[in-house]
Amino acid sequence: MVHENLRRIEYDAAHGSPGLRQFSSHLRQVVWTHSFKLEKLKKYDGKENPENWITLYEIAVRSAAGDEHVMANYFPVVLDQAGHQWLLGLPDDSFDSWEELRQAFIDNFIATCEQPGNKYDLERIRDRKNEPLRDYIRRFSDMRLKIPKISHDAFMCNTQNLIFN
Repeated sequence: MVHENLRRIEYDAAHGSPGLRQFSSHLRQVVWTHSFKLEKLKKYDGKENPENWITLYEIAVRSAAGDEHVMANYFPVVLDQAGHQWLLGLPDDSFDSWEELRQAFIDNFIATCEQPGNKYDLERIRDRKNEPLRDYIRRFSDMRLKIPKISHDAFMCNTQNLIFN
């Protein structure tokens, strides 16, 4: 391990730290464990809430024995096209820590992600001409799942509207 670290330091001195130029040389200093592997992590596509998604990413990296340097350096691998364009379009040395990268990512994508619904979104769901009841109920239920913390009374009121209208 010591010999491996010395080789890495010699390489870095001659060629610069490998990794994205948007990361400082300090942040690019990463030690990958032989066992590091993320399982079935969905790439960020710009539609999900970035704060929720990045929290799951952090949990996944930590469970694979990764630290904050691993989080930062593996991050481009789990981004979709929009994320790559954003990250690669930033100036050199934009980030010196995982926390800086994390916050910039959230700030950039929070306005463009799908926002949670509200009770009025349920009220706007109407059956379509010749739509099977099953499809209508599915659309209604899908919208319900997008509404955080809707009260039982509000949900029941909208369900009654669904049945009686």
